[in-house]
Amino acid sequence: MKTNFLIPALAFVSAIGMSFTAPTIQQSGEVFKDGTWQAVPVNCNGESNNCQVRFTSDPTQLYDVYDSSHENILQSSGQATIIDDSME
Repeated sequence: MKTNFLIPALAFVSAIGMSFTAPTIQQSGEVFKDGTWQAVPVNCNGESNNCQVRFTSDPTQLYDVYDSSHENILQSSGQATIIDDSME
């Protein structure tokens, strides 16, 4: 009889607890590299500078990060994000 009450009560408490959690959102953008669009994980949330990335395979080249429509450059307040693409 106790398990008939305990399991639903634990499920209810877990549901209440999970309602206060927020997923970690990793913003992504796209760069035009080597003639194709490539998705890149970035955290561009500023307003003053263009969001840019630098790949470890070519550290001298900066790439502007665009939104998914390939029309708008995302904005950033920091320096270029370095992306390790040595495993590709």
